[in-house]
Amino acid sequence: MTELDVARAMADGRLPSPTEFHNSKFYRVRISGTGVAWRPSVGEFVYRPPSVWLTDEFCERVRGLPVIAEHPDKKILDGDNFYSRIVGICTFGFVEGDELWGIVRVFAERAAEILNGGAFDSSPAVNFAPGQNIKLQLDGDTLLIEDDPALLDHVALVDTSEGNRGVWTRDADPGVEITEET
Repeated sequence: MTELDVARAMADGRLPSPTEFHNSKFYRVRISGTGVAWRPSVGEFVYRPPSVWLTDEFCERVRGLPVIAEHPDKKILDGDNFYSRIVGICTFGFVEGDELWGIVRVFAERAAEILNGGAFDSSPAVNFAPGQNIKLQLDGDTLLIEDDPALLDHVALVDTSEGNRGVWTRDADPGVEITEET
């Protein structure tokens, strides 16, 4: 068995999240939802088209995506905050329903312990070329229609203990899956 075998088995539900394999723990993590979501931090709705985010190409693009603890203030990573925040990497992308998911390899034992506590959600950070997206005003609300991002920067693990949630979290489903033992 290889790390790719582990990722595929986790993606299709044959292995739980997390799964320990050699020096790492592997988790199922939502990279992004699609459709419409509300972004409270900027006070706008956003639309991510499934035709962009749920493709084979996007599943390939998430391989190697840094997984970090909390978003940096600058919204995208630089060398200093990469070094201080990195907890793992995304090794495999897949589509589940209307969401893009990934298998994340976590190296740090302390990060794995915290994730296993179930108090974390996921939140992607992306960058777009200037003028690439469309903003509409609808009944006093802003709707940002996103195009294909120029850069997938990272996926942050967001502490939910103080009410923080990822934008793409719907209902009570967290972005970091912890499989219940049966």
